[in-house]
Amino acid sequence: MVARDSIQETTTDMFPQIPDDDRLLLIALVVAVTISTDWPTEAEKRRMGVPEGHPVFGTYSGSSRMKGFPAAGGSGHVIVVYQPALELRYGSDKDRLEQEIRRVVLHELAHHLGMSHKRMKEIGL
Repeated sequence: MVARDSIQETTTDMFPQIPDDDRLLLIALVVAVTISTDWPTEAEKRRMGVPEGHPVFGTYSGSSRMKGFPAAGGSGHVIVVYQPALELRYGSDKDRLEQEIRRVVLHELAHHLGMSHKRMKEIGL
């Protein structure tokens, strides 16, 4: 198992790699990123429409920034990265694991911005 600190460091290290203009936008978003050592529950997977047997590497909760709605229940905008799923798929390859953590966080940020899955696929998220 990869140390939680290592995964947290990867999520933190990715932000300086984002161009300055985009980084300013991200700072304005105020989205918290948290690492979960748990798996998403079956109820969460059903709510998200995830087919049975498909892994969930991350989730975004809150409302799309583009829709102008606050996060549900005032809990803020939160990205959860599911450490067990990522480690199961990519854990033996540290570089690939770090690459996928970055992709998951950017994918979930795209949800925050209101981007469709179709558009995310077009740009590699």
